[in-house]
Amino acid sequence: MSVTRKTRCRKQEGFTLVEVVVASAVMMLTFVALLGAISFARRIQSLTENRLACLHIARQIMEPYSSFLYDNNEVFAPTKKAMPLPDNRGTYMIEQVKNEDTRDVTVTINWIEPSGAPYSVELKSSFSRSLHR
Repeated sequence: MSVTRKTRCRKQEGFTLVEVVVASAVMMLTFVALLGAISFARRIQSLTENRLACLHIARQIMEPYSSFLYDNNEVFAPTKKAMPLPDNRGTYMIEQVKNEDTRDVTVTINWIEPSGAPYSVELKSSFSRSLHR
């Protein structure tokens, strides 16, 4: 009976220290990878939101040009001056080029992400003499 008793004692339920350390390391690596993926997704989501907001602002800036007459030189005067966006979000610039039958207007919006990386969005449109009389 003493042999049977010894084998029963060695078959106690539980984990060894090595198993616990290995399982903890695997869980830690999984959580680090998961947190890295979540952090990356948040940065991409923030960048996408800012791009869409700046594109919307560029469309708002461009919209009045479609209602002006083609020969209105006050509105279609060549400018290239950086102006601030609302809420100190960044700057925008309007560049206009007059060709023979079209006026090309470009709105460029620049901003800096919270990470410090600079980005820009550009919206171009051409206004034709035949459509804006």
